[in-house]
Amino acid sequence: MSTRSCPLCGGTRLRPVGTVIAGTVSACRDCGIGWVGEQASFEDEVYDADFFGVFDDAAYLSARLALFDRHLEALDRLRPSRGRLLDVGAALGDFVARARADRWDAIGLEPSTYAAAAAATRGVQVLNDTLDSEALGAGSFDAVHLSHVLEHVPDPRSTLTRCHELLMPGGVLALEVPNELTNLFKRTRAVLHRSTEVDQLTPEHVWFFTPRSLSRVVQQAGFSVELLRTANVTPLASEVILGGVVKHLIDAMSRRTDTGEVVELYALRRD
Repeated sequence: MSTRSCPLCGGTRLRPVGTVIAGTVSACRDCGIGWVGEQASFEDEVYDADFFGVFDDAAYLSARLALFDRHLEALDRLRPSRGRLLDVGAALGDFVARARADRWDAIGLEPSTYAAAAAATRGVQVLNDTLDSEALGAGSFDAVHLSHVLEHVPDPRSTLTRCHELLMPGGVLALEVPNELTNLFKRTRAVLHRSTEVDQLTPEHVWFFTPRSLSRVVQQAGFSVELLRTANVTPLASEVILGGVVKHLIDAMSRRTDTGEVVELYALRRD
């Protein structure tokens, strides 16, 4: 992949924004997307018990489930009749279980052998496979959900095009990705010289989306965007004097300016 022009819009006004495991991250000044020129393929042994250990952390799981409930609320509004749902990158099956409790006929898809097996021990149906699986029939799903997946894949547009194929006409695509380039909490900490390790670009990621760039690539794959918003996951409580007040102000401002820590997008398949 060329780093001399933007893979999303073709723009040539680029800027370096950091370094991750796969190399230097460039960002497009025109559409906002960030990417790494050379990308590694999926390595199953990396996604083991250590990698997924955080999924059992009580605080992490609580925040994760709260976001999943937001996703389901939006999905239910766009598809009140529910139907078949595919969760891509299902990990240990938490969203699949949540969706089934919400009366969706949900299954998961997970390339990690460890995670798919762990989901099975929890009684959650998660296929140990990829989107290219022949077991997934074209036009056979009412909804496809990807949470913190698109930033890992080699080609987001082809991934989304495959999701388009799997959805029936009018089916719903639900996405969540981290907003690492424009989120207001991170930028405020940088201005105050209080950045920590969590404010660095995530080492395993190869794509870095903003709300605008995520919307653009989704539309390129044949979808009509119905809802685009950001949300924050940083706890608003603080032990620092007035810290909680400042956090609440940043939270409110980020919601008004779409500069939250994660980006949510919901779209319908265009016929």
